[in-house]
This record gives sequence, structure tokens and C-alpha cells, in this order.
Amino acid sequence: MSIDVARSEDKAEVYYNVACLYSRMKDKKNALKSLEQSLKYGYVCFAHIECDCDMDFIRETKGFKTFVNPNVVL
Repeated sequence: MSIDVARSEDKAEVYYNVACLYSRMKDKKNALKSLEQSLKYGYVCFAHIECDCDMDFIRETKGFKTFVNPNVVL
């Protein structure tokens, strides 16, 4: 997927919303991939990520935990 927007902050927000959509569609692979992209572009609202019900489907995955808190050893 390619998202063509000008600013990194915009890309971060767009990728986060796409991750939410994929998670709600129960598409783990694309949800995690989009979440990773949102973080790459600077999405930093970790408290929101941790409580956002849109992320419920992927919340317990190793990938989600690694992206949200990379300092925790799983």
C-alpha cells in the first residue's frame, strides 16, 4: 500500500487509521504492517494505541507489543 501525503505527521495519522481498519477487519498482517508504518512516520500517541478498541484484534500479538513497547522482552 502506498499513501501519498506531504507531511510525516499526516502519514503517521493515516497509517494509524489504516491499521485500525485492518484490525477491525481481522487482517492481522496488514494491521501490524500499517501500525509499524505509522510509528515509522512518527505516531507517538502510545497511550491511545494501548486503549484504542480498534486495536483489540491485534493487541495481544507479539508484533503489537513489540511496536508499542520495544523495551519489553517477550
